[in-house]
Order: sequence, then structure tokens, then C-alpha cells
Amino acid sequence: MAQRFQIDADQWLPLFVVNVSQGTKWACPFSHMVVGKSYPSLDSDAVHRMVVRQFEDLVRADRPLSVSQPIVGQRYGREMVTYRYPTRAEIRAELAGKDLGCHCALDEMCHADVLLRIAIGGEA
Repeated sequence: MAQRFQIDADQWLPLFVVNVSQGTKWACPFSHMVVGKSYPSLDSDAVHRMVVRQFEDLVRADRPLSVSQPIVGQRYGREMVTYRYPTRAEIRAELAGKDLGCHCALDEMCHADVLLRIAIGGEA
């Protein structure tokens, strides 16, 4: 059964693990920094949970992301980019049966867990 691996900056990612961390097609498009600034009363754990829930809502809706939302790429520059997150069908087709790797700790919620659920045929 497919599982999530934690990517460590000091180690190589095994060849059988699909990297779903920042900078990849599968990255969570919501910024912890933007959410944290929008909700300053939340601690970092609450911000992380909120980001994962936003990601779940995005893939459940199964529609293109609006460029007005904070996405990877926008926070590093001033350019607006067109961004469409893969649909559930694309997630299933490309990630089914594959192990996924992200930088999140294994004991915390992660968007990779959402991708794994969808890849095996479940819902977000």
C-alpha cells in the first residue's frame, strides 16, 4: 500500500517516491505564510491544519484554482501566474499505487495524505 515519506534535506529521496513538496506539480498551492498573516491569532499548528483543509476543499471542488488565491510562485515575485491544480482523475491516474514524499513531519496532517486518499480511489 502506498504511503507518505518525509523528505529530509540532507538525504536523497528514494527513486520510488514521488516528490509532492513545494516546487513540484503536486505541491500544496496554499502558503503557510499567507494564511498565518491572515490569521495572526493562530499558532503554527493551527495554520498548518487550515492550509491542509484548504487543500482538501480545493481538490474536492475539482476545479481550477483562481489566480487571485495565494499559490506557489506568487509569494516569491510580483508576477501573476496561471495555475491549475490537477483534477482528481489526474491525481488517480498519475499517483495511484505510488509512495509520496513531502517535508511535513509524519505525525502531522499533510496535503500528501489527501493525495494518497484520492489516488487509491477515495475522496479528499
